Amino acid sequence: MRAWIAVAVGVWLGVGCTVPSAEQLAVERLCAGRGTQTLDGVLRADKACDRGMELTVQSTGFKPGCVRVTVGTSDGSRSASTLVSGRPSTAAAGNTLRVGVQLSEAWEGNLRLGAEAFEQTCDAVAVTKQSLDAAPAAKGRVRHVRLELAATDSDDDGYVAKSSGGSDCNDANAAIHPGATERCDGVDDNCVDGEKDAVDGRAWYQDLDMDGYGSSAIQVCTQPAGAVSEGGDCDDTNASIRPGQGELRCDGKDDNCNGFTDEDFNTGSNCIAEFQCSGTRVCDASPSQASCQRTQEPMEWFVDEDGDGRAGTEAGLGCTPPVTGAVSTNTDCDESSVFVATGLAEVCDRLDNNCSGGVDEGCGPLQRDVYTGVQGTTGFNSIATYELGQKAWVVGTNKLVHLFDTTASSREYSDSSCQRDWKAAWAAQDGRVFIVGANGWLSTRLPNLDAPCFTPQATGAPAFTGVTGIDDPNVGATVYAVANTGKMFRWSPPYNASSDLLEIADAPANLRAVDGHRTADTLLAVGASDASGSPAAFRFSPAEGAWIQEDLGEAANGSGFLRGVDVVDARQAYAVGEKGLVLRRDRRGWSMLPRVTNTVGAFVTLTDVVAYSRSAVYVSSSEGNIHFFNGTTWQVVYEGTKALMSMDGPLPTLISTAGDNNTVLRFHP
Repeated sequence: MRAWIAVAVGVWLGVGCTVPSAEQLAVERLCAGRGTQTLDGVLRADKACDRGMELTVQSTGFKPGCVRVTVGTSDGSRSASTLVSGRPSTAAAGNTLRVGVQLSEAWEGNLRLGAEAFEQTCDAVAVTKQSLDAAPAAKGRVRHVRLELAATDSDDDGYVAKSSGGSDCNDANAAIHPGATERCDGVDDNCVDGEKDAVDGRAWYQDLDMDGYGSSAIQVCTQPAGAVSEGGDCDDTNASIRPGQGELRCDGKDDNCNGFTDEDFNTGSNCIAEFQCSGTRVCDASPSQASCQRTQEPMEWFVDEDGDGRAGTEAGLGCTPPVTGAVSTNTDCDESSVFVATGLAEVCDRLDNNCSGGVDEGCGPLQRDVYTGVQGTTGFNSIATYELGQKAWVVGTNKLVHLFDTTASSREYSDSSCQRDWKAAWAAQDGRVFIVGANGWLSTRLPNLDAPCFTPQATGAPAFTGVTGIDDPNVGATVYAVANTGKMFRWSPPYNASSDLLEIADAPANLRAVDGHRTADTLLAVGASDASGSPAAFRFSPAEGAWIQEDLGEAANGSGFLRGVDVVDARQAYAVGEKGLVLRRDRRGWSMLPRVTNTVGAFVTLTDVVAYSRSAVYVSSSEGNIHFFNGTTWQVVYEGTKALMSMDGPLPTLISTAGDNNTVLRFHP
């Protein structure tokens, strides 16, 4: 602390004074406690008074709350002091105090005058003090003396900075000082013990047994180590005893601190036992616990997973349904298919529709019709059916053909806008077709007589290889197309602006096919990995806008493309590809079915797949055959000579295939 003293002593010597009455008047006023000017305090050195001093105390840089003024003889034989408020009696005085010192002839020799300042009250340690030696005034005279007290109160809050001997821990903020109210605001408002004395601190409880509840409350702003927000622990040495829990033991203790003991152990009362069965409460022998002893036996329950209204998947044991919608009767022998359930009529579709244990009893096998040279012989790459498979679109190089009915009555759309190197097609249920192909071309149209197609080109001209859609009869289908670069584009209604066609995802793969079921989060795309050339499958995440590669298990160790995918529903899908590879996807992930071979035992290249059950999977091959999986083995259900490239069909009674030589094949009852 830097302090300095400026002492100004004005002495009225009185020598040669022509008006002694004025001097006498000054002494009389001082001895009467008034002084030559208004006084802020009077220091009476003794009872007699025939002379005196007027001490001016100037405070610089702060406003003291209290000032102690002292006077003493040089030999220490006499001393006196008085306390003066640090606030001057007149506003005009500023930070100046005037104190009258009443003396008598008993005060001889040089006197020491002192002043020490206090921040607020006079019962604390002084923040600054100064003194000076001066000769006392002669009898009948008053002598004027000046002292300066210096300290720092930069924020003018009445408290001196700690660096200047005071108690203000932040002299730059008038709201922070020892007299302030401490609050939980992250600041030591009153310069004492941080925020420990905050008036708005919350209660925390010391948790000795670390069970989440404490007993002794601590009122502080922030949570102390080992403290919790919940109190009420009636035994903070035992972690098994705390509020908010049931009685843990038949032990005569208040385990949950609610004032009762063992209230949860109502032995002999009715209760619900495991599997939600009725029971009676009994007390166990060891440890001392009560339990519910079952008096009712549980049964097996079943749920409907495939959405056909019949339940066949085991949901577990219980005396009540273990899950919502569970029933106690198994009425579905195949929960992988909406076409199989107890009570359904048997139809000719290679499925045990009525769960009788036989297939197609009472009717003949599926028939097939083969049409070749439909609107030319250049070859079809894809077929897309609609209206429950009664109608279809087929596409190929510079070829777009509409099939009016199941007899392959057809019309070709030969306008130049409809002719590109088309690779894949998908049809909405209103008959609108969406087709994709090489060089980024996409096209769409309705099955009307208008000649042109609407045919935009995607940015970057990717080679599209697959397309599918999520149908919405209210606003139109949202279409998803994939390319051999791994890119996926989304085409949204009304399909007539550049903003309707957006690239939304990119996979590190050469994609060849895509499919989904009702929602975008079921979309699966298949192909081959860019890095290894191994079969690869990706699930689309709408939330992330990205392809998520899936684990294909042992199939990922091979090589070659997956070329076709069929998403049956949100629970299951199938994918096929080179070397006879067939994969099934269910809730457990991907697994391999037996590979498909030809008559000499060689693996065949599979081009597409449609599935209606775990026991009804159809695949097409580049050799021109259609193979059927009955849940155990493969069999050839059609043997041809022209490569079949694509399959489609919403029903197992009407399945369509297209391929080389503009071939269209249809299975039907």
